[in-house]
Amino acid sequence: MKKILLSIFLVMLTFFTLQAQLRNGLIGQRTQSVGSLVFSFGPSYCLADPDCSKGIFGTVANQNMFQNLNMSFGYRNTFSDELSYKIALGYDKFTGNDIKTDRNYSFKTSAIQLTWQGEYNYHFGKRYRRRLPNNIYGFLGLGIMSSNANLTRPTPETRTYYGDIRYKQYDVTLVFPYGFGYKYDIDEKFSIGSEFCWRYTFSDFLDGFKPPYPASKSNDMLEGFSLTLSYKLE
Repeated sequence: MKKILLSIFLVMLTFFTLQAQLRNGLIGQRTQSVGSLVFSFGPSYCLADPDCSKGIFGTVANQNMFQNLNMSFGYRNTFSDELSYKIALGYDKFTGNDIKTDRNYSFKTSAIQLTWQGEYNYHFGKRYRRRLPNNIYGFLGLGIMSSNANLTRPTPETRTYYGDIRYKQYDVTLVFPYGFGYKYDIDEKFSIGSEFCWRYTFSDFLDGFKPPYPASKSNDMLEGFSLTLSYKLE
């Protein structure tokens, strides 16, 4: 998995280099698209089988936000006033517990993902230097996630993942990010903003545990809020 992510990262780096050369006129004519580097950081929560999966407000109320985080670094290409796309490499850390049921376990999971998302933008506000500084956007994408769940149970005979197919520490799954965000242009180079994001997965093992049906009827999902900082390359 690490080799796959490294290969994709190298392809992305080569793509970014070619984009920079195009913008600077080193290859052919100047492109009309605009590239930006984007960094985001904020709390991330897992809607899984444990008791913490009660929606965003219930989750926040029962979890320490400093133990549940997401950060990502990516590249956004804007090729029209309305359309853009972003490629991002992200890291998640999230926790949960199930102390109110007879399973009585807790988990700590770390995950890494590579995602691509398409974005639709709407600009508004008072025009400043021939541009509108405010931008709200919606996005939908596709990616791949690798997770490592550290699951703890109170009794020695049930602490490991072995001997029960319902337990799985390492997992790789497709992920579908979607949500909406807001971006404000501070000047010609820098922008700040925020995003609400949901990430649906095809896995029920982000927390390391899959209860037998009908106790578990859906896959695990991530949700969160992040602050963003963008730097325009041109």
